[in-house]
Amino acid sequence: AIYVVFHNEEIAKDLMQDTYISFLNNIHKIKDGTPLVPYLVTIAKNLSMNYYKKNKREKEFINNINEIDACYYEKNYDNELIEKIKSILNEKEFMVFILKVLGDYSFKEISAIKKIPIGTLTWTYQEARKKLQKELGGKING
Repeated sequence: AIYVVFHNEEIAKDLMQDTYISFLNNIHKIKDGTPLVPYLVTIAKNLSMNYYKKNKREKEFINNINEIDACYYEKNYDNELIEKIKSILNEKEFMVFILKVLGDYSFKEISAIKKIPIGTLTWTYQEARKKLQKELGGKING
């Protein structure tokens, strides 16, 4: 049932293992005589929905990563300022800063998307802010 939803064997295997673990953790809540298959299907369905919701934003980002410039135009950001920021920061700093400030992603979400530890992200973000404050003057909010 999980494979039918995701069409991905690895995801199906992971969610089946999670279903089994959840079943074992909650086996004491099952009343005698309760059919187990519908119970397992309900757990699998709920875990699948949670997985989909959790990963939907990441998938949307990955699908649109190459169109990030279009995002600036649509939101009417000042392109000159974006280009200036891009010229001040290195590639990693720019990506973290843009995702955090313009993309409104949390550090946790950025960490999941870019596969970078949260500590590294926060440090990179703070370094980017310091560089921008120095170069652009004034206080950088965010």
